[in-house]
Amino acid sequence: MNEQLQTALAEILARATQGIDAGTQFLSAQLPDVIQQLLVWKAVMSGLLFSLSIAGFIGVTIAIVRVWRNTDFWDGENMPPAALVAFFLCFLYGLPSLAWSLDWLQIWIAPKIYLIEYAASLAK
Repeated sequence: MNEQLQTALAEILARATQGIDAGTQFLSAQLPDVIQQLLVWKAVMSGLLFSLSIAGFIGVTIAIVRVWRNTDFWDGENMPPAALVAFFLCFLYGLPSLAWSLDWLQIWIAPKIYLIEYAASLAK
């Protein structure tokens, strides 16, 4: 009876070890692909945010120019409040979002540094 238990325990341990080895091999084989997909995903998301920021910045700038050229709204000396608000929003929204959405550039130029920073942010 004792010998049967030892044999069964040895089989269970052997299967567990084989399963762990298979899992380790699978993870080792898939890790480069997973990292590549992570980098592509983060670069695309950052690029979209950057593109939307540029579009918003350009849109607000065009709105400011249209208000500036429209003489019905202002007399040439005093800027109307709408133009001041648009100008303020342009710099409040546009410039920081352009500066903060440059992850795509870091992924393109220095992907290893991005991965280190990303792993550090996950560890926090």
